[in-house]
Amino acid sequence: MAGRRASIACLRRLLRNSRYLSGVSANSCWHCWQKPGIAVVPDHGGILLTGFEPFGQAVENPSAHIAQAFDGTQVAGLSVQGRLLPCVFGEARRHLAAHIADCSPSIILCLGLAAKRPVISIERVALNFIDAPIPDNTGKQPMEAPVIAGGPSALFARLPLRSLLARLQQAGLPAEISLSAGSYVCNELFYGLLHSLSQQPADIQAGFIHVPPMPGQIPENPGLALEAQIFAIRLVLECLTGSCAPPAGLTGASGRCD
Repeated sequence: MAGRRASIACLRRLLRNSRYLSGVSANSCWHCWQKPGIAVVPDHGGILLTGFEPFGQAVENPSAHIAQAFDGTQVAGLSVQGRLLPCVFGEARRHLAAHIADCSPSIILCLGLAAKRPVISIERVALNFIDAPIPDNTGKQPMEAPVIAGGPSALFARLPLRSLLARLQQAGLPAEISLSAGSYVCNELFYGLLHSLSQQPADIQAGFIHVPPMPGQIPENPGLALEAQIFAIRLVLECLTGSCAPPAGLTGASGRCD
C-alpha cells in the first residue's frame, strides 16, 4: 500500500505537468507520456471525477486511486476535482450531489470497479433497478427495488461513446461499450446522476466507466495496470474536452471527438 501511495503521488506530479499526457498521437500507448503540450481553453465549470472506496472482498479499488491521481490537475485547461464516494446505497448519490453543487462541473465522470471484467467498460445505459448481489459497506442489500420510484426504466449516458471507445482502442487499451452497469451501487449512482441531470442543459457531459481490477488483485482476472487505467481516463477526459487526437472518420473539421 505504501508503494501504491508513492506511485500515485508520482503520477499526480506527472498529471500536473502540462508537458505530460497531452496531445498524444494516434499510435501512442500508455508508456509514451512525454508529448508536446497543447493550447488550453478557459475553465467553464471544470471536471468532476469520482471513484469508489473498496467494497466486498476488494482491499483496494482502482477507481479511488484514479480519482486521487487526477485531483488538483488540469485537462485542456479545465480543473479536475477527484472525489471518493462511499459504496453505500443512497449515500453515494448524496455525496455526488453535494460535490456537483460545490463545483458546478461541465463534465461529470464516475468510475467504479468491475472485478470480473478484464477491460475498461464505457457504460451506455443506467437502469432504474437495484438488485444487490452483496451487501454494501453498511450491510444494506436491497433487492428488486427501483432507484427512483416512478422514474424512467432506463437513462442513457451523456457521452460520445463510440468516439471514446475508438480513442482507447487506438491507443492499444482494452475497452468496450457495456450495456449493463449492473444492479449494485455503481448503477444506482449512474442512474441517479442521469436522472438529476434530466432537466439540466444538454451540454453537461455525464457518464460512468467501469475499470478492471489491478494485476494480482483478482486471481482469475489478469487485470490492468493502474498506470494504464490512469492513462485511459486521461484520454477519455481529453476527448470530452475536445482536446484529443481525433479517431479517423469520427470527427468533423473541428477535431472534437463528437
